[in-house]
Amino acid sequence: MSLLVSNAEKHKSNPEFIDDMIATTEHAVKKMEFLLNHFKNDNTDGNDNIIDIDVSILIRDVVESRSLTKPVPDFKHNNDSVYVSADLQELKSAIGHLVKNAQEATEESGSVEIFLDKGDGKVLIKISDTGSGMTEEFIHTHLFVPFESTKGLTGMGIGVYQSREYIRKAGGDLVAKSTPGEGSEFTISLVEESVKENTDAQ
Repeated sequence: MSLLVSNAEKHKSNPEFIDDMIATTEHAVKKMEFLLNHFKNDNTDGNDNIIDIDVSILIRDVVESRSLTKPVPDFKHNNDSVYVSADLQELKSAIGHLVKNAQEATEESGSVEIFLDKGDGKVLIKISDTGSGMTEEFIHTHLFVPFESTKGLTGMGIGVYQSREYIRKAGGDLVAKSTPGEGSEFTISLVEESVKENTDAQ
């Protein structure tokens, strides 16, 4: 939209520019309507979808779904069951988006690793890559801002923002640290859920 405004005066007499401007504006409006409706729905009470989730199984599902893209994510875990209480699809989407971002930022010869740990009542999910990295300034001023994107016109810039919003809604947090040229690490922290020992029998 900013590009349209900056070029409007120069090309306002060009019919092809006008046609492109109308098409681009319509496309942008549809995207914004979709996003606004999605965010509005996110504000409703979603407790009906909250279940106890084995995080190790969820992460293995994410890794399997992303295994056709290189670098293939490597999940580091000790096979212990670790549970959180959350919306399965929302949490899976948040983790999946962060893994996808890590892959896109990393050369095929690089690595994307996922670590699962717990302690002091917290479950920690760390997603690290050896990709292009980000500056500290970008992390603080752009990374978690909706409609900010490093992908140009191919991305809407809401994925990381939306991931953090859901994780915080679930009682946790998402933080990032990165070094340009060396890679990034995103850490999800969630409250560990105590699950009855008869869960497997249900």
